[in-house]
Amino acid sequence: MKRILFLLPLLAIATIVTAQPRLTTPRNHGMGGGGTAYMTGHSANFINPANLMLNRYRNTRLSIGLTGFSTAAGGPLLDISTYNKYLTTGATITAPIADEMLGEWFGTNPNASSRAAFGMEVTPIGVSWRSDSWAASVAYRFRTIGTMDASRGTADLFFRGLDPEVFGDGRAVNFGTETAAFSEISLGYARQVWGTDQLFFGRNVKVYAGVAPKILLGHTLQQVDFRSTLTVREGTASDLGSLQHDYAYTVNTLGSIAEGMQEFYEERVATGEYPEFGDYIEPEAGDFAGVNSTGFGLDLGATLEMDISNHFLPDFFLFNGFRKGDSKLFISTSITDIGSLKFSDGIGSFAAQGTVLYEGFIHDPERVDAEFGGDQDEYIESFLNDSLGVEKYQDFVPQDLSEMTYGLPGTFNLGTYLALGRFGLALDFGTGFNNRGMNAKRMYMAMGTEYRFFGVWPIRAGFRKGGYGSTTWHAGTGLEFRNMDFTLSVGGTAKGAAEGAGLSAAFSGISLRF
Repeated sequence: MKRILFLLPLLAIATIVTAQPRLTTPRNHGMGGGGTAYMTGHSANFINPANLMLNRYRNTRLSIGLTGFSTAAGGPLLDISTYNKYLTTGATITAPIADEMLGEWFGTNPNASSRAAFGMEVTPIGVSWRSDSWAASVAYRFRTIGTMDASRGTADLFFRGLDPEVFGDGRAVNFGTETAAFSEISLGYARQVWGTDQLFFGRNVKVYAGVAPKILLGHTLQQVDFRSTLTVREGTASDLGSLQHDYAYTVNTLGSIAEGMQEFYEERVATGEYPEFGDYIEPEAGDFAGVNSTGFGLDLGATLEMDISNHFLPDFFLFNGFRKGDSKLFISTSITDIGSLKFSDGIGSFAAQGTVLYEGFIHDPERVDAEFGGDQDEYIESFLNDSLGVEKYQDFVPQDLSEMTYGLPGTFNLGTYLALGRFGLALDFGTGFNNRGMNAKRMYMAMGTEYRFFGVWPIRAGFRKGGYGSTTWHAGTGLEFRNMDFTLSVGGTAKGAAEGAGLSAAFSGISLRF
């Protein structure tokens, strides 16, 4: 199969550096991944800029964050439950078992497809300053966002090989990937826009608004789209069988990869021969770290802060007996990741379509077991090398492409946070404007809680449901002092059969407050 889908090396390159749609810190990640109503400091730039006006620690105005990091992967294609059930027991994957496994993985539709996403983000530095009436912040964040999809036919080919029972009527063998890497320089500003001493059950009600325009520095955008139909008809003594692969693919890329594919094409046309493709694909650091595009983005939000001390909760409420500090309710909304990137320099687009036909094909499972130890992949590669070769798949030609556009994974978010001294309870809802990376148009809900034992030891827990993937459970801890904190969190799915698994982690680095 590696030789059929010769573009897989490009796919691997494209997914080496792959970010979550919203900024993830140990605090909001440990509480389920929300944060619209409670994330403060420079992190607010990317989640809700209005929260720059919030202050978790009295008598501190300046906040500096260093080396924050988070990573995540999830989606139906990463169905770890099914993987563990069938592929970690040492059992032989026979045809019936493969069908049962793929039925759980992809569903019963033979042309179904599944998707996975990968993410990473690094916030090397962020600084925020808050006064009594306004606040400002500057932060730098590096992000990658990656998506990969594959059809059931691709998995069938891997586990069943060139089996006429599977591909007799033709089956889609498709895969695709998109990966973007870019940086953001965000400038946030917030101020109080309204306030009153009396409103409903509270007092000292304040409303903040914030905006954070950001400069986007695009590093790379890699897109691969491979669509095909594979038909295998078993031969008989009087009727030769056949293998037919109708395919079409497009690769959009930039930098040294685009240059290498163009050189390969020119060499192939000039000599009439097929040079070694791998010799022309040598990615360079500048393809992923250099600035190859610029653009603009925007995050904005609003937050209502209500003092509920002695006004909202009765004295017998569970937490009234041991909470220390202010009691407040926050209600917030935000729209994040408005904007897009356009790549126009050094880009290349290459496409091919055709049909590979081999007559006289005989599916030989005994040969697979005897000569290749049951390894369908090695058998397919050997068959193609001996019978077809792979040159046909390398007949790509350059396409006219003036620019590649990448829209940010925008989201609408609504959240609330109840703060009772050291205890906090949060609830977030939201939806994405697109299905990009780990962003999804499907609505999500995130719920979490935290308590700071002895005022310095936070314990956090939460869950996230909907959005991209199955329900994920989160937890986090660390140390948080008045002037410094050091925290981390993890998240994952208990079972991923319905919407796929998810695994994630976040690390705060060091946060300083003065």
